[in-house]
Amino acid sequence: MSRGGVFLSKKSFTLSEVLITLVVIGIIAAITVPNIIQQNKRTRVETQLKKFYSTMSNAARLSEIQNGISTAEVGFNAFGGKDAGEKFFKEYLAPYLNYMKIDCKYKNESGEERCKVYMNDGSTFTMYNHYIGFADGGSTSCVEMYYDTNDTRGPNTDGKDIFNFFLCTKFNGFDYNGKQVSVDSFGTFPNAKNLTRNQVKFMCSYKNNGRYCTELIYRDGWKFSKDYPLKI
Repeated sequence: MSRGGVFLSKKSFTLSEVLITLVVIGIIAAITVPNIIQQNKRTRVETQLKKFYSTMSNAARLSEIQNGISTAEVGFNAFGGKDAGEKFFKEYLAPYLNYMKIDCKYKNESGEERCKVYMNDGSTFTMYNHYIGFADGGSTSCVEMYYDTNDTRGPNTDGKDIFNFFLCTKFNGFDYNGKQVSVDSFGTFPNAKNLTRNQVKFMCSYKNNGRYCTELIYRDGWKFSKDYPLKI
């Protein structure tokens, strides 16, 4: 083909060049796509944890203002009985939460009936009463909440998609190391408050202890740090 006396050549890609290009693209995708998926999952869980902490803290505070009584104390006593858990939730927490339903006939892995709350974002939490003692003889009565970021979709593992929060009566005292400890309504595991970050990290990695994993993420600003001991 000529244009104005100048001959032009039109070069096309060979089959081998096309195949090599596709292979390179495939390799890059295989490396980057899983990382993107993992990062999106981590970000989603971080957002859910921060939101749940904020929402439940606010609900507990408003409930105490409205009812003039410790929400944690009422809850602890309620979950000591078989049918009082649902009444406690609907009266003291539900007015301040966006949720779909509560099922107090839910059975956990041990076959025990627990109250399970289904949130609007697809997450759930189950409630138990939990008594925590301290070295000076003091104690705090808590409602422990097992928060599952994606309900039954898996992996259903502590520290990965299941995290622990505590609604506790106020307490000021000393732990078993002689350090002062202060518990104030809704938060993370009271017994982890005076541990160093490395201690908390070790306990998180030890049998995937969700109570300490929640504390670790909380200390890191509701973020999975680079040295988080579990793969999310």
